[in-house]
Amino acid sequence: MSTLSSRRWNALVYVLGAVFFTALGLGVLRASMRMHPGLASLLKGFIGLMFGSLSLGALLAAARALRPLRPPPAELLARCLCCGERTPADAACPACGYGVHPRAELIAARPPEWPESLLFAGGACALICLGLFVAVGPWIDGERRLWVLVAMGALALLLLLVGGAGALGSAMSLLAALRTGAKVSTSGELGGRSLSGDGFTRGDRLVRFDGFGVQRAPLPSRAALATSYRQGVDTRLAETLATFEAAGLLELSEERTWRWSLEPDDDAWSLKRTAERRLWVDLLEGDGWQEGGLAEAVGNFLQGFMGEAVTLSELRELLAERTPRRAQCDAHAEALRERGVRVLPERVAAAQAALDDDAAEARG
Repeated sequence: MSTLSSRRWNALVYVLGAVFFTALGLGVLRASMRMHPGLASLLKGFIGLMFGSLSLGALLAAARALRPLRPPPAELLARCLCCGERTPADAACPACGYGVHPRAELIAARPPEWPESLLFAGGACALICLGLFVAVGPWIDGERRLWVLVAMGALALLLLLVGGAGALGSAMSLLAALRTGAKVSTSGELGGRSLSGDGFTRGDRLVRFDGFGVQRAPLPSRAALATSYRQGVDTRLAETLATFEAAGLLELSEERTWRWSLEPDDDAWSLKRTAERRLWVDLLEGDGWQEGGLAEAVGNFLQGFMGEAVTLSELRELLAERTPRRAQCDAHAEALRERGVRVLPERVAAAQAALDDDAAEARG
């Protein structure tokens, strides 16, 4: 069944529900009520507000099911959804390097929520009418048994509290919806990146948007270190990490995050963005080192102090120089190399560059 046909069927169900609630409400309201006029008014108020809210809610759902989806704000379509940079839709982002992505499919523009707040307020007021009816009805009808009055009073108090809280909450929600506008959001995972964001629109114009993008990928290789460069540079930790990686024990990865906010500023748009880069060391749990032997022993040793994943900064602190743990790691790496684990110079260079970057960030 196509999406359009499904929406039409949903709309038909909603319309039938609205007809049912309307007929039921009118039938009860037109019925003869032999009671005190004040009690009859409270009961009719409860019936009218409750079934009226349900009927209007069903009609609103039917209208939204038939109405075409709201188009995304033009300002969002003109920007990279990962970092917020203004970028043509057919080009990679110059700020974060994110490639072409289907922006319209990742943006969900929702209808205004103030009608729902009004309908919810109607339902809450219906409970208040019912609570008042339960509170005074037994006494007016001549009930004088204490336990009955206490029980009905407790039930009335519960209805009044729920109705009052609902009315207050719906009023606050209505004011917030009128003040901020309709919601718009982004969500998706494409090209190794996760995107998310939330904002508000008023009409077709974007009022504010806060976005977030994250990418986590294996640490890219670097050109092998030159011999002259290696002289005077301690690469033992980098070689140890590269050895563990080559043995399938761990993975070096980098995580990049972009947080950005967009809001109008006079006739222009104000973009605020922060970008962060974190280096991670993830312990792998494959079958390669769980079959016994040296690899399993080294894997268990690493798991004992680093868990499943640590940042490179945390690992550097755990493996500070001239400590027994650092010496044992270097000895394990040397033993793995003697057992035939082949370490590519490019991976040693990548690990060393990551360590240098991390040390530079730590220094400030």
